[in-house]
Order: sequence, then C-alpha cells, then structure tokens
Amino acid sequence: MAPPPELHAGALPSVRVGLATDQPARGADKDRVLRDPGAAREINRLLAAAASRSASGVPANRPVHVYLQVASACNLDCFMCYEHLRPEGQRHGKGLKSLAPEVWLRLEREVLPWASELTFGVGGEPTIADRFVEYAHRAADMGLALRLVTNGSKLVVPEVADVIGRRFASVQVSLDAATAETHNAIRKGSNWARVIKGLEMLAEARSKRPAGAPLEATLCMVLMRRNVDELEALLELAQRLGFDGVHAQHVIPITEESSREQLCDEPWRWDAVRARCIARARELGVALDAPPAFDGKPPKLVVAAKQGCAKRAAGRPIPCDLPVVSVNILVDGSVAPCCHPVAHRRMLFGNVLERPFAEIWHGPAATHLRRSLRNGAAPEVCRSCSVVGGDGEAREDHEALLSEWSLAEEARLAGAAAAPPAFDVAEMEANGANLVLGHLLEERRALRAERGGLEAHAAILERENKALKGHAEAIERENKALKGHARALDRENPALKRHAEVLDAELARLREHAKVLEAERPQLRGHIANLEGENPALKRHAEVLDAELRHLRGHAKVLESERPGLRGHIATLERDNAALKGHAEAIERENAALKGHARTLGGLVEELRQEQSVLHGHLERLARHIGEVEAGHEAATLRLARYDGPLGTLRMAARLLRLPRIAKDEKGES
Repeated sequence: MAPPPELHAGALPSVRVGLATDQPARGADKDRVLRDPGAAREINRLLAAAASRSASGVPANRPVHVYLQVASACNLDCFMCYEHLRPEGQRHGKGLKSLAPEVWLRLEREVLPWASELTFGVGGEPTIADRFVEYAHRAADMGLALRLVTNGSKLVVPEVADVIGRRFASVQVSLDAATAETHNAIRKGSNWARVIKGLEMLAEARSKRPAGAPLEATLCMVLMRRNVDELEALLELAQRLGFDGVHAQHVIPITEESSREQLCDEPWRWDAVRARCIARARELGVALDAPPAFDGKPPKLVVAAKQGCAKRAAGRPIPCDLPVVSVNILVDGSVAPCCHPVAHRRMLFGNVLERPFAEIWHGPAATHLRRSLRNGAAPEVCRSCSVVGGDGEAREDHEALLSEWSLAEEARLAGAAAAPPAFDVAEMEANGANLVLGHLLEERRALRAERGGLEAHAAILERENKALKGHAEAIERENKALKGHARALDRENPALKRHAEVLDAELARLREHAKVLEAERPQLRGHIANLEGENPALKRHAEVLDAELRHLRGHAKVLESERPGLRGHIATLERDNAALKGHAEAIERENAALKGHARTLGGLVEELRQEQSVLHGHLERLARHIGEVEAGHEAATLRLARYDGPLGTLRMAARLLRLPRIAKDEKGES
C-alpha cells in the first residue's frame, strides 16, 4: 500500500526526472538507481528526514541507523547497569545467548539493505558473542558503516582487534574511570591493566589504517558522584592513546545504588568539573561530548526534590525522532525503539522471527509511540528520559523505570489502530528515487550556472593574460630604448663637458675685457671733456659709449651670476648620468618600475633640451655683442684717424672699445 497521503503528496512530490537530462527516467536507468545499494540508502535517508517532520506516525522509510544486540549478557557486573539486576547465577556472561543466524538473515533481507549505519552494542558485550566477527565482516561487505560500543575486555583477542581495526568506522570503549581502583570497583570483573593493553593494541591498529579511512575512537564515562572528578584524567588518557575524544553521560538510575549516584543532586559539582574539563580538552586537542551544565541549579523541571524527579511537562512534544530514523534489534529478534533500558523490556514493537519487519515497523505500538511523542501524550518514561535533550536535563525516576508499564498495553488501551501491515515498497522506492533525482537535477542546474560563470571568468582571465603579455613586451621594448638612451647620454656627456669648458673660458675673457674697459673709463671721460669744446658730436658719442659701457657691465654681471648655475647644471648632469646608469642596471630587475623611470628620464631629457636652448640663446646674443663691439671699434678707428694730437689717444681708446655708435657718428659727421 502507498505511504500516507501527506507524505506522498506533500513531502515527497511525485516528480519524474532523468539522470542527466530533463527527460523522464528510462526503465533501465531507474532500475539501476533503485537497486544500487548506495542509491537505496540515500533514498531511505531522505525519506527518513521527511518522516521526521511528519506527525503521522507512519514513516515511508526503513531505519537509517540500526542498533544490534548480538550478545544477551555482559561479562562484567556494573552496579548501575541492568546486568546487575540479573540473578547472581546469570551475571558475568553466564547463560549467554548470541544472536541467532536466522535473526541475522531476516535483518539482511528486510532491514540492513536500507540502513546506513550498524552499531554493535545494545546491552550485553558484543565482542563475546559467538558470531561477532562473522557478522561484522558480513555487514561491512554490505557497505554499512560499522560502529561498536564495548567494555574493552576483548580488545586483546587478535581476531577481535583485527576486525575492529580493519572494518569498523568508530569504536567507543566504556571505562567509567581513569584509575585502576575506580575502574575495577565500578566495572566488576574487568581488569584495568588488560583493558589498557587492549586500548594500546587498538591504537596501534588505528595507525595502520589506510589514508582516507580513519577509525574514530573514543572513551566513555557514565557520570556519577564517585567518578566525576576523574573526567579530566580520562581526557589526558585519551590524548596519550591518540584517541579522538571522550563521551560522557549522566547515569540512568536503574538500580538503587545508581539512583544515589546522580549528579543532579549536586549540580554545582558537575558545573565546576564540566567547565574545567572543557578548558582542558581544548588544551589537549581532544573532543569532549558532555551533558550541559546545570548552571548551579537542579534540573528545572524538578517537581519536588524529595518526592519526584525531573519530568518534561505533559502535553508538550518530545524532540525525539529515534523511533523514526533508528531501531534497536535485540538478541532474540525483538524490536525496540531506542537504547533506553526500559525500552528493551516494556516498549517492544514486535519480533522479526514472528512477523515481517515492515509489519512491525508500521504496527500499533510503533505508530502509537511516534504519534504520542509528537502530540504531547508521550509515555512517562520518555518524559523523564535523560538521553534526549530539549526541555532541560531530566532526572530519571527509579521507581518508574522498574514499574510494570507496557507500551503495547498502552497502545491497546489507547485504541491505536494498526497501520496497514505493509506498504508498497516499489512505490516508496520510486518516490524516493524521484526525490533524489530531483535534488540531483537542481544540483546539476546550479553546476551549469556556476560553469557559465567560470567560463566567463576564464575568458576574462585569458584576455587579461594576453594584455599582460603585451604589456610585458612593451616594457621590454621600453627597456631596450632606455638602455640606448642611456648609452647616448654617456656619449653626449663628454661633449657637454667640453662645451662648458669653452663657456668658462669665454666668460673669463669677457671678465678681463670688462676690467680693461673699467680701467679706461676715467681716461676716456677726460678725453671726452677735452673734446667737448672742440666737437659736440664727440660729446654725444662719449655719452653713447658710457651707456654701452654700463650695458656691458650689466651683461658681465649676468654672465657672472649664470656661472654657478652652469657649474651646478654640469654637476647635475654628472649625477643624472650616474643615476641613469644605475636606472639602466636596475631596469632588468624591476620591470614594474620601468614606466616611472621612463617618465623621469623623459623629464630630465626635456630639461636638458630646454637648458641647451637657453644656452644657445645666450651664445647667439654674446656673438652679436662681440660683432657689434668689433664693428664699433673699426668705425671709431677710422674716425679718430682724422684728428691730430689728443685725438690720437681717443682713437686708440675707440679701437679698444670697438663701439658701433662711433662709426655711425663719424659717417654722419663726414
């Protein structure tokens, strides 16, 4: 029969998609997906997730996690365990029953093909079962992730250590102490030295696991007044053995003695130990999985410390999905919802040797429990469970745990109608497959969109790569050009130095000439005064000569002021030349700085060109002045030749002065 309408029409839409296209799935492909163990388990996991959100109580999935009891008894006698309630003659593994092969075969056909994980260890000690090693190998061959909860007493047995080391995904070893005295007192029948030797052998086996397939190993402690102070030392032991972490949980008061060990009577003590151990675990690099703190107060749901125990309020849902996603199979084939000791006695769903598992999974007891957890009518033992989180820490009631209450009887009295004995497995698989394929299609679309973005980004990177290559080539060309320019500057530098030397010599000659003119000036004035009466034209000519002399003096001062600048410019050119050589050598090491160096060199070249232009202008003006002085000198010589006596002296002066104005005056006079 098909799953309930709300799952079929709501949580599990009946979509038909293909594996790689939007076309409907073909028969062969669909069958390949549904019959593939990995695909079947993924479908079952998704169905379980949908069922966890439903309140129908009839999940379309099979259990995802299976907890299997392969041994009916334990070889130890811990005072806080159900084993301690057995008659004395049945303790320490006496009367042991192992999981029968017919139960295992039922599980292989009806439960394990859909499960993802299988945990050995639901009451009793798994490693003392007759077929523990065989069952472990068979389950591993089916592709299940194997987990083990053990007291560690058989870790020294070679075949046990071998199967755990090679085939299991995780192992949890219950020690309940970090010292031999406390361990042996709590776990009667155990031997601390033997267990530690087995842990060391397990640690060695872990080190030989192939890369990518680690074995998660943890130590476990049931928290009680007598051992809580050793939790920190247990963390240190885990770190020394190379284990991953420590799991701690409060004691479930199954026995009178264990009911007196609850830490909720001393909440401040657990809070202090917890805070200290969290800090120590962080220092050691070891994971600590521990219950939350009481914050200095007893559990907040305590009704009366002397009379009652902490219970979750009636009418409120219990956040427990264990009966939906997991199942506990006991050694005789009985089916229980969880690992709680009461569940193994008074909350049984049925037995796989008496009915098919599908009928049990959807039977009245299972359906009633799932619905009661959702609608707030959960059994009293669930409302005081210390395993499930949610509404604060709960303190379990010892008397309620030992009561004669029965889930099956409660379901009968509640009138819970049994669900159909079986549902259409093919329909469940088809709906689950469509759900998985729908997710795959959405993921494919997302990957296609991401691929388009990556391709566009790759194209951009390709263009940037080409641009960078072109830029590198341009830098290389600039590097060669700058090297050539530096060599050209090296060649021009000697010519500039020689030109500067010529300018210095010319300046020295001009300075000497100015001194001569300055020395002759008084004499020329005297001659002009003598000639004023004789020739007014000579007076005017003397004024012209005086003005020209002042002009020459000013020009000499200008040249004098420019001389330091020219020397500084020459020094600058020498420094620039050295800097250019340094820049040329650094070009090959610092390509990223070529543009800046090129701009700097361009500026220097422009400055050199401007200075050269200014220098050429000065030289042209100087040449014109020299020409004018020489022309004036020749004209004055011709004019003064006409005069006798004192005029001979004036002629000599005019020849020295070489002033053009005298020549013009003589031409005008003549």
